[in-house]
Amino acid sequence: MDENLKEELVERFRDYLETGYEPEPAQEPVDMYALFTELSGLKNEVRIESRQVRTALDEFRQAFMAMDGANQDLRDMMQRLGRQKEERKTGETQSVPVHGLMDLYDRIRSAMEQAPPEPGFFERLSGDGRQRRWIQAQVQGQEMLAERVLALLKQCGVDVLPVGETFTPATMHAVGFSTDHSLPDGHVLREVRKGFMQGDRLLRPAEVIVNKHRER
Repeated sequence: MDENLKEELVERFRDYLETGYEPEPAQEPVDMYALFTELSGLKNEVRIESRQVRTALDEFRQAFMAMDGANQDLRDMMQRLGRQKEERKTGETQSVPVHGLMDLYDRIRSAMEQAPPEPGFFERLSGDGRQRRWIQAQVQGQEMLAERVLALLKQCGVDVLPVGETFTPATMHAVGFSTDHSLPDGHVLREVRKGFMQGDRLLRPAEVIVNKHRER
């Protein structure tokens, strides 16, 4: 090796030793266990969210299929009522469509009482509300259909039975009891199924939940 080059290398090494060596600060090691735990938790959350969304959509799909069937039943009822306009209007001729309409109304209300699914993980993440807007539109359609059935019942002289605050055995049927000490005994807490009147005749009593104080 050339002497000049050797001296230059020795001089550089001497300077390196005299100035000292300060190693760069080491980066904090990645906690692989913590990272794996977080990823596993996120994966489980996504799986649970997906399962809940699928279940909720299946329930709503069944409700909407029931609503489609209710639409067809409503069209059939309207055609039957149209044919009966020229017939003699007796209790016998009106009983079939009236009770059919009441049953149809119950089915629509049952579909409307289905709780809407909560927004899923990805919908919350993206802020996309298309699913919720679609569900709201379906619910509005059900409400319009229910109002249409009530209007047809009105044409047949059938009115919704008003439910007062106090239980009335003549027009109500208690299907359950609950306790609310802030309300008097015998107070109607909730209406489960509507009742109907045709003139002065009770077609169907209202089904209600009644307040009942437990005996001590």
